[in-house]
Amino acid sequence: MIQNKTSLIKVSGLILALGLSGVTFADDFAGINGANVVTIDQGRSQASKIAIGNFTYGAGVNLKEKLETIIGNDLKNTGIFAPIYANQFPQSLSTQLNPNLWFRAGVFYLVTGQVTAVSTNTVRLDYNLYDMSGAVCPVGQACISRSVTLNTSAERDLAHTAANDVYQAILKQPGDFLTKIAFVQQPITGVNQYNLYIADYDGANAKRVYTSDRPILSPDWSADNQYLAFVNYSVFNSRILQYNVKTGAVSTLVNRPGNSSSPAYSPDGQYLVYTNGVNGSSDLYLRNLGNGRESNLTNGNGRSAEPSWYGNSVIFTSDRAGTAAIYQLDPANGSAVRISRTTGQTTDAQISYNTQTMVMINRDRLTTQNLKTNAINQITNTFLDESPSLSPNGRMVIYSSTQGNNKILNLVSIDGFYQVKLPVLSGSISYPAWSKQVQGNSVPTAN
Repeated sequence: MIQNKTSLIKVSGLILALGLSGVTFADDFAGINGANVVTIDQGRSQASKIAIGNFTYGAGVNLKEKLETIIGNDLKNTGIFAPIYANQFPQSLSTQLNPNLWFRAGVFYLVTGQVTAVSTNTVRLDYNLYDMSGAVCPVGQACISRSVTLNTSAERDLAHTAANDVYQAILKQPGDFLTKIAFVQQPITGVNQYNLYIADYDGANAKRVYTSDRPILSPDWSADNQYLAFVNYSVFNSRILQYNVKTGAVSTLVNRPGNSSSPAYSPDGQYLVYTNGVNGSSDLYLRNLGNGRESNLTNGNGRSAEPSWYGNSVIFTSDRAGTAAIYQLDPANGSAVRISRTTGQTTDAQISYNTQTMVMINRDRLTTQNLKTNAINQITNTFLDESPSLSPNGRMVIYSSTQGNNKILNLVSIDGFYQVKLPVLSGSISYPAWSKQVQGNSVPTAN
């Protein structure tokens, strides 16, 4: 059944400082053995503090937001880190730094930053990571020294890139701060206008890419982030369309009798699994994107819906045993087994390889199941949760819930420790979909 792809990583106490560049270290500090191991742990009682200092901004730099704020929010959104600021530091960053002083205060790392205007429309961020404990690299030496140069129109990506590199250096996992999300907006409840948007993972820089006077549902990103499949209702049925992220072109993927919904691209990009329902019954279909051939995966065994991929298998919702639960299906032979251990209606599941955790909606609340122990945890306290979507590294979940007459987007860490409402658009926001991993373009800083 479910195969364990990777072991859970634990996280102990960690403090990261982000501050000025050009720091100097005192020579007389006691040797630190570097035995402190940074781990990620579910069920923590508190997040690890992150001290964030002020970056230096050169002449001609005029950004809309402080990059330190964006970096701090990125790290905080994982639920692993809790930012603190300069007035809480054990010493000023403008003085010669004593690693022992920081270490005794629980500060293990220091990141410095400097922002420079390269030209009228181009900005460069230089940043370094220092280790106060010697666990990642020798004390007083830069563990990473990198820079990223971008157009001012992409200024937030400077911070997202730095946060990714810091996260990767410390936790040995890729960060998800350069990823995108797609979602559906209905500006005015009850008015037939529906918009498909793409935005930064935290809801910033939202851009409308498709609009319709009929409902839009369930966007899903292709493996290479080049396409979005989504559902759009028409007069007689609902069809699955495909948006080309690069060109803006929209084409039809599936248009057949009945209502087609919940498209999901396979990890290798060769197939699309989706639901098609006629007269109250629904099945899963597998479409070969190369030749257009289709096969029925479930063949009328109860109502089947909401497919997602887990490696080469398909995770889906089915009421074949009477109550909606989560099943895992092998497309090669059609065999399916129940994997959810919840009671009551359970729907809309995804599985994280990295954390070996399944997220799902159980009794209208976002819930997780540890695939090793089958431990069940409700991780939200919002109302009528829907449409969870995992970040690529599995540390965060975005989902919609109901607030008043509208739906809103929320982000929550996989352990439920940190949760925040995403500041996106007005109106009703639903069907969030997290993109696949996005690599930054930082380079080593020249000596």
